[in-house]
Amino acid sequence: MRLLIVTISICVMLLFGGMARAERILVEQTSAIFSFAFSPDGRQVLTGSTDNAARLWDATTGAEIQRFSGHGGAVSSVALSPDERQVLTGGYDAIARLWDAATGAEVQRFTKHEGDVNSVAFSPDGRRVLTGSADSTARLWDAATGAEVRRFIGHEFGVTSVAFSPDGRQVLTGGNDDTARLWDAATGAEVRHFTGHGGFVLSVAFSPDGRQVLTGSDDDTARLWDAETGAEVRRFSGHRDWVRSVAFSPGGRQVLTGGEDGTTRLWDAETGEEVRRFTGHGNLVTSVAFSPDGRQIATAFYGQGVKARLVLFDLPPDLLPEPPRPQRANVLGIVIGNSSYEHAPDVDFALRDAQAYAHVFEQTLGIAPENLFLFENANSLDMQRLFGTQASPQGRLYRLAKLYDEIYIAYSGHGVPLLSQDGLAEGYLLPVDMAPEEPAFGGYALSHLIAQLEALPVERVTVFLDTCFSGLSAAGPLQPANVSASFGVAVASPKTSAQVSVLAATAFDQPHYAHWDVANQHGVFTWHVLDGLRGAADLDQDGTLLLSELHDYVGDRVYRDVLRREDREQTPSLRSGADPVLVSDLP
Repeated sequence: MRLLIVTISICVMLLFGGMARAERILVEQTSAIFSFAFSPDGRQVLTGSTDNAARLWDATTGAEIQRFSGHGGAVSSVALSPDERQVLTGGYDAIARLWDAATGAEVQRFTKHEGDVNSVAFSPDGRRVLTGSADSTARLWDAATGAEVRRFIGHEFGVTSVAFSPDGRQVLTGGNDDTARLWDAATGAEVRHFTGHGGFVLSVAFSPDGRQVLTGSDDDTARLWDAETGAEVRRFSGHRDWVRSVAFSPGGRQVLTGGEDGTTRLWDAETGEEVRRFTGHGNLVTSVAFSPDGRQIATAFYGQGVKARLVLFDLPPDLLPEPPRPQRANVLGIVIGNSSYEHAPDVDFALRDAQAYAHVFEQTLGIAPENLFLFENANSLDMQRLFGTQASPQGRLYRLAKLYDEIYIAYSGHGVPLLSQDGLAEGYLLPVDMAPEEPAFGGYALSHLIAQLEALPVERVTVFLDTCFSGLSAAGPLQPANVSASFGVAVASPKTSAQVSVLAATAFDQPHYAHWDVANQHGVFTWHVLDGLRGAADLDQDGTLLLSELHDYVGDRVYRDVLRREDREQTPSLRSGADPVLVSDLP
């Protein structure tokens, strides 16, 4: 008889630049690590191993803090509760277990699965436990009682990975039926599924804002999806074998993937470009993660002939997350995205535009989240309540404005013209329930909007309009040809004293329509406005971005982009009561 002994080990490493450099080896062990997780404060690391145990380590000293033993099979998945007091493990014994992090005692057992537990997660409030199993189900449990609360049924084969949305209202699962699925956590109903992978979906994750879904598959790709529509947003191609694990950076700007080709790769979430590739891990990467502060990257991998190690590496300066901007408590943000129209073609990417504006308003302009209001698919009554009417001019915005000095407004959706008696056209923002042929009945006139904004008790208002007032759209005319295409729109310039500034996607006096960037799934105008606000428009690099600088930057790039792609013209316009500073501390 011949006895073949194969030693398989796993190494958990944090990576620096393009090559792995050990700064600190925290632990060495002989058993493979299938899963690991950082504690919310980043001071501890939890690992699950093939020796049927989970271990909690001090991330600074490498000391073993606690061991959790009791599973009758390998520990496949681990998680730490938000308050760091409890540890959750899933095992190849078809059981998930809850442990006291301080004592190592088993607190609760979840035992109804009929197959291996492949993945576990805590709800954001720590009161619920989510498990995914080879029995093709995901299940929600009460952490305190161990009772099964809900079952998510729909996958045709095993559930490989589970995750909660950041707000805890939705559940995400990946399965061996080549799909990822989104569920309502309260009802168990399937909300959406994401199809397109050519193989098992092995890993799933939510973006930090919950608006996107990330998946990794044995088709050698990772993919980014719109959580609202189910559309594939971006594909990360480059791995030469299965993508075992995926993760978002804490800020959502980067994506991390680990594959069976032995590489860990860092990607730009916005462009899909590979930023760094890390090799030398061994034969197979099983798990990847960012540290909670985004300053480190971790990966677990199999290797032959070496012990399993936990090694920490810092990210280089060019990959560090941007420090959060100081919040401007005196600034209000209003964002409207009108996409789903009852009497007009949908505006495909308007909601993505609105969500992106909200993100940049918070992250770049420093508007506090509690001072940021996002309206999706606003109808006529919504618009009137927000901005007021001629009969009742003091709408919700007026009442809010008393608490602020400055307001930013962004709108993405349809705009249409209405011919006036003097032969000029009045521009209207189109609520989702109004017909484009009769904007006077329920549309919101641009001139009235500006008048309402001028009356607000604030120092200045800056408006971004990703719309046009030609009555044209990518899907064709919104109005009869004699209305929409024969003239442009005239709008009075804002009063200089009011400091109301409007940067719009098209010229007010030209019958152009606002184009879409299908590749990036944004309006062309919005895409460049957001890029400019993040700093690209600061061409003199003085760290201060003026509205006029943003207009020059956006105007040039939108015009060139649309001319190159569509052989048409689109010229953004600026009506400004001043030249306000938008950002004063760009890096």
